[in-house]
Amino acid sequence: MVASGTLSIREGNTVHEYRSMAELMQALAYVRRELATQAAPVPRPAGGVFTFRRVNAAGE
Repeated sequence: MVASGTLSIREGNTVHEYRSMAELMQALAYVRRELATQAAPVPRPAGGVFTFRRVNAAGE
């Protein structure tokens, strides 16, 4: 049996969901590229919460 799940990252009123490690790594690469172009550090959002939710094979 293979474990599956969704990583949900809440940023303000926005929830980003990642269903695979590949999706998460792609998003992190994008963030790294964006931060590299910033002149000043970007402040970390207040109240960032990490939650894990199990999903079945259908993604529900």
